[in-house]
Amino acid sequence: MILLAERLDNDPNVYFGALDATVRRNAYGRQLGSFATTEDITTFGADGAPSGTIADFPLVFIRGPFVAEVGPRAHVMASTGGNAVALQQDNILATAFHPEITDDTRIHEYFLTLG
Repeated sequence: MILLAERLDNDPNVYFGALDATVRRNAYGRQLGSFATTEDITTFGADGAPSGTIADFPLVFIRGPFVAEVGPRAHVMASTGGNAVALQQDNILATAFHPEITDDTRIHEYFLTLG
């Protein structure tokens, strides 16, 4: 998410700048602030309209960022504690959590459908 964001609100660097969002690095604090929860994830079609839900997906945050501001080209897929933590813009997905460290592959399967 940090690498993809067009803007970081607490870091002057911009990396790929491919995602219309402002992201806050380490928004949940240091390693001790790491946590896990579950949330529903909304998926979006090519027209930007919601197309489905991935229910009760495990979100594991390790020094995670969150989205401070979402631009008009990006769509919020998931939020926790009032903060956006997953975005989709066209075929780009960005998460503040680590889906790769759980056994749940549904978000990976969804990503593969985006082509």
